[in-house]
Amino acid sequence: FQRPDADYVDYDTTRTALSGYRARLEFARESAVHWLWGVGVGATSPGFDINDAGRLRKADRIEGEAQLEYRETQPGNTFQRFSIQTEVRSAWNYGWVRQPGEIELGADFTLLNFWGFGAELDHRPRAQSDILTRGGPSMGTGRAFGVRGELNSDRRKLTTFRLDGRYSWGELGDWSWEIGANIQLKPGGAFQVNLSPGYERQVESRQYVDVFDGGSIATFGQRYVFAFLDYSEVSARLRVNYAFTPDISLEAYMEPFAASGSFSDYGELEATGSRFLRVYGTDGTTIEESSGPAPREITVTDGDDTFSFEREDFRALSFRSNVVFRWEWRPNSTLFLVWQMNRGDEEAFTRPNPVHPGDAWRSLGEPGQSFFAIKASYWLPI
Repeated sequence: FQRPDADYVDYDTTRTALSGYRARLEFARESAVHWLWGVGVGATSPGFDINDAGRLRKADRIEGEAQLEYRETQPGNTFQRFSIQTEVRSAWNYGWVRQPGEIELGADFTLLNFWGFGAELDHRPRAQSDILTRGGPSMGTGRAFGVRGELNSDRRKLTTFRLDGRYSWGELGDWSWEIGANIQLKPGGAFQVNLSPGYERQVESRQYVDVFDGGSIATFGQRYVFAFLDYSEVSARLRVNYAFTPDISLEAYMEPFAASGSFSDYGELEATGSRFLRVYGTDGTTIEESSGPAPREITVTDGDDTFSFEREDFRALSFRSNVVFRWEWRPNSTLFLVWQMNRGDEEAFTRPNPVHPGDAWRSLGEPGQSFFAIKASYWLPI
């Protein structure tokens, strides 16, 4: 409501309640032999607010999507089954300003030996975003493209794996790539292991930093500051289950994690609706960085106006684990012993290097807390 360019809503500071609605309509064909399709439209009004009744990601949205799929479920000379699908998603706010959408084309194939692979291409056209400035005016987004691939083994086996990767890039200088895997081991009916490692590296070209006074009329007198963010992340999720008997089991879960981020190329939104930044250090502005330990201070001078903010580079380590012992000592009566551990640390860091797999396991040595709980249930035969 407080966005300065949202002329289709009334911002009343004395208001104590909001009213709104959410509606959705879908039509789909889901039981055909080959051709499947679906179309849907939805709307969430600007005043729709469910508070603690649930989770609301976005309001002020009119959305539409359409899907078309061709599938073959009868085995052939090469494939056990396959499908090819395309999907288009579009969105607008209640001022009929187009918001980010996406066009996707994908295919999935299962071979006669039940191994499978798939691929997907996606395109995000130029649009406007009314959330990038976090309560400020609308900001343009650039074109972006992405490609994804996946390979999986025969899921019927006791040992299976899946490997997937994705690469995306955009016209404003942003890019990302990520790779992940999942390995499941079932050497016996009582013992199961599931491991999911992953690595991600991305450069975000429009990472929000802060807002300051002293901007131009084109941005309603405010400076909406953004930066390039070079981000990396490595993680691994390990789950181990063992059933001693049908009534006694042990389950363990652990997740080491490491991430780092480095900011650069600071600038402010050029004008409402623009996708470009007025980069500091150009156009009559200067930018200086203090020396010494992190966090360092960035000072920007634009004519007679000077303002400062912290360089928020970071490096974070985290380790979370749960161990649960379950004993159903009589029918419908169960004892649980739970041990939970949380370790981690986040430190200011100037221009940290991207993280690597060894950093995730370093989180085991970080300070943290342990939590132990006992829970019991008893069934009363009444």
